[in-house]
Amino acid sequence: MGAIGVRDAPVQQEREKCHNYQDRFSAVEAIEACNALLKGANGRAQRSDILLARGNGHYDQKNYILAERDYAASANLDPENSAVWYNLGLVSTKLGNRSASIRHYGQAITKDNKNGEAFLNRGLLFLDDGELDRAIADFTEAANLEPENATALANRGIAYVWKRDTQKALVDFQKVDAIDRSNVIVLHGRALLSLHGGNPHAAIEQLSAAIGHDPDDLWALRLRGDIYESLGDYARSQADTDRVLKINRGMTSKS
Repeated sequence: MGAIGVRDAPVQQEREKCHNYQDRFSAVEAIEACNALLKGANGRAQRSDILLARGNGHYDQKNYILAERDYAASANLDPENSAVWYNLGLVSTKLGNRSASIRHYGQAITKDNKNGEAFLNRGLLFLDDGELDRAIADFTEAANLEPENATALANRGIAYVWKRDTQKALVDFQKVDAIDRSNVIVLHGRALLSLHGGNPHAAIEQLSAAIGHDPDDLWALRLRGDIYESLGDYARSQADTDRVLKINRGMTSKS
């Protein structure tokens, strides 16, 4: 391959800024570079690639509507690109359109059945929707592609907990323990198993451990507060409720 010519150097610099693979540039710089490249872009594949990169810049700025617009335009130009469908799945979740996210992750998987992150993220959406068998299937695919994917294994364990399949849940949790003994999702799952087994005090211990790892763990705080209330410990229940409200106020002020 020959050296980059003098005339090509500015274009190469714009490409590096636009795609920003090493996060050397700000999102604003990346978007501006992509805008400049689009003016001279030829061909569907090239325009699709630039639009995908510009969408990433908008996504980093949390301008999710603009990101979705660019990702959709990129997918229209190059519908075989798994990455753009995956990104559409991400941004649709940010915009609160879960059904669209599931469809987009499905497209990403159709284009590349080794896209483990697409399986994982779709599985999480299925889990939240109570589609336990579909969630388990996606987590299994993700774990098959990456056997030490602790997130996939832990969430599959959670799905088994909700299905009351304690043995399979414990097998997955033990696999995660070998990878990451401080995994918060496993602590959540074991707390649920303790509740199902009629041991609320053990559940409190496990939820407290999760909160120790992540003081802003809303799920654990809510559940621990509910358990305290069921045990008549209203002061501790109120303390957890107050903590949840404080965290939510902080999230609202940042958004």
